[in-house]
Amino acid sequence: EDLKAAGMPANEASRINQYNMFLFRDFERLWSFKTYRTPTSLRSVTRVAIQLTPFFFGPYYLHIARDETGQMTQARTVFATIFSCVISMMMVALLNSAVSM
Repeated sequence: EDLKAAGMPANEASRINQYNMFLFRDFERLWSFKTYRTPTSLRSVTRVAIQLTPFFFGPYYLHIARDETGQMTQARTVFATIFSCVISMMMVALLNSAVSM
């Protein structure tokens, strides 16, 4: 309004006001990403943990595959394999949803 009073045409003053509004909007968007988005280091640690989890849970999957006598049966081996794949896929899906935010 001050620029219009000083003699600037209305369309140029409106354009400057629009640029100011765009700049403010984009700054607020960047600030919200910085403030509320998952930190990069946490996402990196999550990726490494997802890759290492099957190695740490390997003995547990072997325990699931064995019956009460310690013998591995085919049905329990299939169940342990499917269970480990489902857990790994769920962790990857969780990571993908966190990265996409």
